[in-house]
Amino acid sequence: VILSEPSEGSVFINGHSFAVTYLVGDSNPFTSTIFYTGPSNGSISGGSDIFVTANLTLSVPGNYEINIIATDSAGYSGSDNVTISIVQS
Repeated sequence: VILSEPSEGSVFINGHSFAVTYLVGDSNPFTSTIFYTGPSNGSISGGSDIFVTANLTLSVPGNYEINIIATDSAGYSGSDNVTISIVQS
């Protein structure tokens, strides 16, 4: 898993969406999930596409870790993560 967007330390305004973009390299079928942890926690499915761009909107200001985890049909997994900040508008 290669997380290309957002970059480490990025800052976004609360309530505004930003792109989460990543690439999964696997020859087996897989599924991926975007997890976010911080002042609020949650996840969204990235599905089974090799290249994924999803929009994420976080409303509670603070620091968040964005984690991408992909698990293939053989049970192997890969991940990447980045820390971002959400600030009050």
